[in-house]
Amino acid sequence: MLSIDEDARRKFEADWLSGTPSVSIREYLPRTSTQTYLGTLEELVCIDLEFRWRNCKNASASGDETVAGEDSLSPTRVEDYVREFPELGQSEILQRLVEQEIIARVNSGFVVEVSEYRSRFPGVPFDDSLFEQHTVVQPTDASGNVIEQVSYPRQFGAYVITSELGRGGMGAVYRARQPSAGREVAIKIADVSSLNAASRNMVAARFETEAHAASSLVHDHVVPIYDVGVIDGFPYYAMRLVEGGDLAGMSKQEPLEPKRAVKYILGVARGIAVAHSRGMLHRDIKPQNILVDNVTDRSMLTDFGLARFMLDDSGLTQTGQVLGTPSYMPPEQVRDSSKIDGRADIYSLGGTLYQLLTGKPPFRAADLQETLRQVMVDDPVPTTRINSAIPVDVDTICLKCLEKEPEARYQTADELVEDLERFLDGRPILAKPASPLTKLKKWCNRNRALAGTLATTVAAVIVALVVSFYGWSAQTLLATEQTRFAMEQSESAKEQSRLKDVANGEKAKAVTAVGQLLDTLNDFHTQVSSDPVMTTPDLAPLRKQLLERALEIYPQVVALSESTLSQAHRAAALVKLGTLMLDLEQSPDTAGTHFGEANASIETLTPQQQQTELMLEAKSSALNGLALVSQKKGDVQAAIEYFRQAGEVRRKWTELWPDSLEAKRKLANALMNEGLLLAANNDLASAEGRQMTAQAIRGKALDEGTDDPKIRRDYAKGAFNLAMLHWRAGELSQVVDALNTSSSILRELANASMADANLWKLLETSLIYEAEFTAEIGGPASYGRATKLLDESLADLTSLIQLSAKNPTACLPLIELYQQGLETLLRIQSHPELKPEWTTPNAATAWEQLSALLKTVALDIESQGEMAQNDVALNQLALRRVISLRQKSLLLLAEAHRIGSLADSGDNSSSDAQVLDLQKAALDLLDQGLALCEKHIADSALNSSFQMQRESLRQLRSAVVPIQ
Repeated sequence: MLSIDEDARRKFEADWLSGTPSVSIREYLPRTSTQTYLGTLEELVCIDLEFRWRNCKNASASGDETVAGEDSLSPTRVEDYVREFPELGQSEILQRLVEQEIIARVNSGFVVEVSEYRSRFPGVPFDDSLFEQHTVVQPTDASGNVIEQVSYPRQFGAYVITSELGRGGMGAVYRARQPSAGREVAIKIADVSSLNAASRNMVAARFETEAHAASSLVHDHVVPIYDVGVIDGFPYYAMRLVEGGDLAGMSKQEPLEPKRAVKYILGVARGIAVAHSRGMLHRDIKPQNILVDNVTDRSMLTDFGLARFMLDDSGLTQTGQVLGTPSYMPPEQVRDSSKIDGRADIYSLGGTLYQLLTGKPPFRAADLQETLRQVMVDDPVPTTRINSAIPVDVDTICLKCLEKEPEARYQTADELVEDLERFLDGRPILAKPASPLTKLKKWCNRNRALAGTLATTVAAVIVALVVSFYGWSAQTLLATEQTRFAMEQSESAKEQSRLKDVANGEKAKAVTAVGQLLDTLNDFHTQVSSDPVMTTPDLAPLRKQLLERALEIYPQVVALSESTLSQAHRAAALVKLGTLMLDLEQSPDTAGTHFGEANASIETLTPQQQQTELMLEAKSSALNGLALVSQKKGDVQAAIEYFRQAGEVRRKWTELWPDSLEAKRKLANALMNEGLLLAANNDLASAEGRQMTAQAIRGKALDEGTDDPKIRRDYAKGAFNLAMLHWRAGELSQVVDALNTSSSILRELANASMADANLWKLLETSLIYEAEFTAEIGGPASYGRATKLLDESLADLTSLIQLSAKNPTACLPLIELYQQGLETLLRIQSHPELKPEWTTPNAATAWEQLSALLKTVALDIESQGEMAQNDVALNQLALRRVISLRQKSLLLLAEAHRIGSLADSGDNSSSDAQVLDLQKAALDLLDQGLALCEKHIADSALNSSFQMQRESLRQLRSAVVPIQ
């Protein structure tokens, strides 16, 4: 299956939903060298076909006199796409695109002729059933013979069929008269003519179950069944004729107004609640199965074609047989449709509501397999992101219905009914939107198994690709050398000329191969190192493993490039290699050698060659790399100079390419980095100048309308750095404002990118510092806001620590932040002017929670085995736990002292028993701390720290004088 760039797909589809895209498909595509290029191209063409034929239909229906017919609208056809993108001419892709065009045309109401497609695509193998599905199907008699001519009215048992209303997966629906009852009805007839006897019996049995289930259900929002039977071997049932369209047709033109959409779903949910109470499932709720009466505007659910009694043992639905419509089908129904309950219908109601609100189902792809993958793995795009006018409460209801796990949805249809009614009545709904961290937890749980497979699968794919390219390149170079040797041995000038041409051709192939290989490795490095998902705690080890695998291969490719690539391209490759080594915290000296070699190589180019965008970026990155290496080695002055030089090159880059956002971003970063090191050298005035200039560059880019998350993140980090600089300079009035700017932007970015662990860490750091300075600068009047910020950050950090419990590298910095935030919170709460409404659980409880959290993390790390890095992590965790136990014991002893003092003063509310209990609890904590010290003190690199804590605990313990 071809990989797809989901961001490109969503952007393209969103642009179509908001109007015709202003640029061509090509502008949305990833680079041709990426693995997602071809799959994304095919997906975008499928989307383009669908929307263009739909618009064609809308134009025809509008009564525009300039529209003469289908051809005059000239929607793009498959041939047009293939002319622009010849790679779409591959047989399998071409066949899928042709099928998509057929479906798009028929869904838009146009006639599809088999002969037309045979003529247009003579070499494409078509499945005849495809045309049977999308052309006018001739009715057949009980023997399967085609009736020559369809004419109405025609007799069907006691009914007179007057016209066809539509066709579905199990048959057709007709308008008919029932003379005996004096009414018009809709009659559904199952088409079993093409089935063998066993299959015919199965369908007949399912159809009969459907009819009996539906006929026993009486509700205002369910289409009633009048009659069930079999005529001439064809199962049928007759139901009320609803004059009006279905919700699919209503939402196809444009999404419905939210309150109207909710009203329609509410009616159906009430009907489903009654059905569920009687042990009945629908199993195929979708917009096409909900009719709207054009007189009463009442939504009515029809087609219980996949319903069965939950407790029925008929066994018609076999394990593994998928029944339903994929775009609206819950994951558990995909896995096994025989093991679902009423919550599956609730999911499908949510999918239908999603379609009404956005004009498209929550999941839809070019083929069934990809659609089912989305259903199983992807989260739906929030409706508010597609249309900001949709109320948040409606989005919350919709997404709760669409939860992957049944336990996370509304548990009954009555619960859904209550929230829908609350929204329409203007009351608060009961469902709460999932926080970004809750979403991240769900993603990690859902993809825990995926991480292991990804480690082998992705690595294998990359290595196979690299080995393939590398092998072919080596063979090509060998062929070049062999040809050159033959040329040298040849005495014929003509033969030498011929062999020279061959050698040049082989050399060109090698250049292309190595160039493509480097592009592949560069893209791989960029994707793995910068993809936020790869920073999640569960996948961080995988990220490291994949980058290490790339590092094994990269030097060989760079060496190979020496004889094949231009000096410029090889310099860029050396920069990438150095960057990869720094990412993996490998030898700074070796990385510095690569950066230096790249920079020296660029210096030998002509001035004109040096001023290409590729070389300006490569040179500035090489200088930036040298600065980072110098910083790691402690040579601050050299690092400052390299950052300054990188800034000069990047300034030239912005002058020659003023529209390059990346050039502006990297220039600002070079200035900011130089400023940070100047501040470290106590040159605060110069540092402020560099950092203010960097922020001005970023701010201008944001003012000009860019919404690039990297620019916004850099701006937030810059605001934080400026806050620290203002604090050092004594400019306290500007500190809190800068931190507030940082926290606000980071919160917005984190909510939009729940999987970016680094972003969340930046946010929590900013929040804790903002709280500290808010309290310090604003005094008691600001304690309320400071407490709120700390509560918010500590709640986030608790979730992040739990997510990172098995990854010490990620977990320990978060624990340090948590402890810093907790100490600040308790310091604020100890102030005598603290108002009651600002308080949170008492200090002892807060330290107890931290101690329990540290214990859980330690157990998680221990469960991974006795690895050296985990031993270090366990020692660090143990030390922090000792500190938290000591802190809590101090608080308990302080409380015991307070109560004892009250007793001495004659306050009868105190008691010796209370004091004794507090002392015993404190002593127990001190003993736990001492035991931890003894366990970790012998072979720990933190030996001296544990000795200090042990001595402190012993002194504290000896000072406790228990009441006798």
